[in-house]
Order: sequence, then C-alpha cells, then structure tokens
Amino acid sequence: MVVSPIEGSPAFRAGIESGDVIERIDGVDAGPLDWTEAVARIQGPAGSEVVLTISRGGREITFKIRREKFEVKAVEWRMLDDGYGYIKLRLFSAITDAKVLEGLQDIQTRSASAGGIKGLILDLRHNPGGLLDQGVKVADRFVSEGLIVRTVGKGGKEMDRQMAHTRGTWLGFPMVVLVDGATASAAEIVAGALQDHQRAVVMGTQTFGKGSVQTVMTIDGCGAKPCGLKLTVSRYYTPSGRSIQSQGITPNVIVEATAPAPDGADAEIVRERNMERHLRNEQGEKPMERKSLTDHQLQVALDYLKSWAVFSKQSAKKG
Repeated sequence: MVVSPIEGSPAFRAGIESGDVIERIDGVDAGPLDWTEAVARIQGPAGSEVVLTISRGGREITFKIRREKFEVKAVEWRMLDDGYGYIKLRLFSAITDAKVLEGLQDIQTRSASAGGIKGLILDLRHNPGGLLDQGVKVADRFVSEGLIVRTVGKGGKEMDRQMAHTRGTWLGFPMVVLVDGATASAAEIVAGALQDHQRAVVMGTQTFGKGSVQTVMTIDGCGAKPCGLKLTVSRYYTPSGRSIQSQGITPNVIVEATAPAPDGADAEIVRERNMERHLRNEQGEKPMERKSLTDHQLQVALDYLKSWAVFSKQSAKKG
C-alpha cells in the first residue's frame, strides 16, 4: 500500500495517491513478491517505463510511469506575504532539522521590514515520516518545555520519552500546521506535539494513523538470501496521552483539499457600484479583485494567520 507518494516524483505526477494498493508490476502479481523483489521491479534506469496496476476504492487503475532521476528536497521554504513564512517538510531525513533552522533564519531576515515574523505555516501534507529523532528536533524548535512524544510497550511499560528544551526555541508568532491523509509517523508526532502544547493550530484533514514502532531481528540459517523478523514493539503517544495508531491526528480546523463551489447567487447581487449614475467614492474606486493562492488549504491557513493579527490588536486595546 502506498502511504504517501513523494511530492514532485514521477509517481506523484502520474496520479498515484495515498492508500493505493499496488496489485501488479509490469503485469506480474505483486502479492507473492517480497519487499526487495517488488522494489527491484519498480525501480529501473532513467527514461524507462514501468506499468503499475493499482486498486483504489474497489476499482483497478493502470499507470504507465516514466522513470527518472529525482532528488527529494526534504525541506523548502518561501514567503507568502510580508512577515508570513511557509516551510514545506516532505520527509524527515538526516538534514531536515538543520534545513528547518536555515529556513526559519531566512524567513526571519526577510521579515525584518515587516517588524518580524507575523506567522508561520508548517506544511506536513504528504509527509510519510522518516527519522524519529528529526521529528522530535523539529517539534523542539517550537516548544520550549514539556513532553514531545513517548513510546509505550507491552503491559503499558514506558520505553522512551522525548522532552523539549528551552534553548533555541522559536516563539512569539502564531503557527498553522497543515496535514492530510498522507501525513504519517514522525510527521504525525510533530503535529500532535504542537497541537497538544497549543503552539499551533492543526488544519486540514485526518492524518494517516501510523503510531507503532517496529524492530527488525536478523534470523540466521536462511541461506544466501538474508531474512529477518519484524516485530511491533511499542506505540507512540502524544504529550496529552493520545495514541496515534490507526486514529491519527484530528485537525483543530477541518479544511478539505479543494475549495467549495462558488455561490452563483452572490455574483448576481446588484451592488451600489453597479447602479447607473451612482454616487462615486471621493477617494477613488478601487478594484474588488482578491489575489488568491491556487492551494485552497494553504490560502485558508494564511487567512487564519492574518486574522490572528487583527484579533491580537483588539485584545491589546481591551487590555
């Protein structure tokens, strides 16, 4: 089963989705294949093609995918507006935390003219996870103290717990964490920690629900081909004690990937400016167009951050 196609990869562009089950690879039944054999059949030289037959919602779909060399950029960032930064985490590799810090420092520098960072969006959509320690370090960037994640084994025995550290914490601005059904494992740990500590608003759709820990034991006597036993040994729990396994992280604000259809009735409303010989605005009539991002969830996240600035000013006046 596909947990999460890596954004920008040939499979992603071809239309492979989270939850797809690979049934056949170049016509060969994938069921009897072990992991190594399946991967070997899918991979191949750049420019060649592989045909994947997948099962999705009870129907079969065939994809012809052209292989290519593809470099995964674990972290990317940019400015969405003055003072509003965006960091995309595609997976948790060995350099993810260092790249997140680099991105934060760049966003801080570019926000200087706006008086500092006004808001940050951390995008964990289609992030399948990766190295747990990197997920912990990323969460630690935004949480100053307390528990980040703990693992509990058989009989409720605590196996490990990871705590936040005050040094190097980035505070003083609101955050939105974007998630979806392909947000899994270490990415869910980050989202759960920031949500439980009320450091960020989690927005999007329910996450994947990969909250178990596996260990691999090598087995001798298998001949030339090595073999082993993978055991599930513990579960991940968020700071508030929620189990991620099969449940995932429920967003604070549910936002679907696509925007709802526009209300046609609104376009038919006749406004003052549409009246013949209407009294004109003495300050000049400005166009009513609004620039919107093509990514609906990202646009909603940015709107929430901007509304935070408005409400903060209102609260300051009341105080």
